[in-house]
Amino acid sequence: YGFGNLTTVGATMGFFLSGFNVEASLGYGLDKKDEIYWLPNYASKAPLASADPVKYNAFNTSVKMGYGMLLGNRIRFTPQVGINYTVYMDWSSSEESDMTSVLKGCVGARFDLALAKGFCLAVSPEYNFKLSSGKPYESMAKVAETINKASKGFRMVCSLVFHFSLTNK
Repeated sequence: YGFGNLTTVGATMGFFLSGFNVEASLGYGLDKKDEIYWLPNYASKAPLASADPVKYNAFNTSVKMGYGMLLGNRIRFTPQVGINYTVYMDWSSSEESDMTSVLKGCVGARFDLALAKGFCLAVSPEYNFKLSSGKPYESMAKVAETINKASKGFRMVCSLVFHFSLTNK
């Protein structure tokens, strides 16, 4: 569960190898969906299809890497860097134009607290900053507070972690 500049629920898969950490995650946005009213494109004489507002769903994908350090026998601290790619799309439309995205860099840390063998609680504060976005995203961010807020700022991810070892150590 992630909250802050973008609220999501999702799943992460990753590994530690000789202290190095790599992980990838998928998340579905839970933030309030701003209503966006689009005007017709008068240059192409395209009519306005509907006066109904469009509500965009957020889907977030991230890839992070870092290096884990044990602090005692129950806590691991892992500084991380990575990227987040968030796509906003309107499920009620099949048009590619009803979709936009933003690419963000992130810097953060992961703290794991071992609760039992193979089971721990993880907390990962991170800061996101916008790297690039498309023109539709820029237009949407001007009128939709939730979409604008998601491109930068602090975020916290809390998770339950199940882990296993491929060796007999």
